[in-house]
Amino acid sequence: MGCAAFNNDTIRLGSRDASRVPTKGVVEASYAGDELVVLVHDVSSTGIRIETRQPCLEEGDWLRLRLPLVDEQLVQVVWRAETRAGCVFAEPLDPARVRIVAGALQPSEPGEIAA
Repeated sequence: MGCAAFNNDTIRLGSRDASRVPTKGVVEASYAGDELVVLVHDVSSTGIRIETRQPCLEEGDWLRLRLPLVDEQLVQVVWRAETRAGCVFAEPLDPARVRIVAGALQPSEPGEIAA
């Protein structure tokens, strides 16, 4: 599967426990025995907002994200809207890892999506 034509709408859900860092990068994920490619919209120490090509995730689902430069992360979907989902990390990321992930998921050129 691949990423294509992602919707860039934002969803606001009240206050967050941790500040989110906007990103625009693609990562691989394992979900229910399948491999997915997801677009990461933002990351914080407690969670991550992702988007899939097709709506396939449900609240309560678990998946493993292969984030750049850090260990594989287990996350649980806490909300879903169409192809977008908010996930909480099973183990929070420390601030240094959040900065590493966010830096690696930034487009190299304006309009370019990092791979």
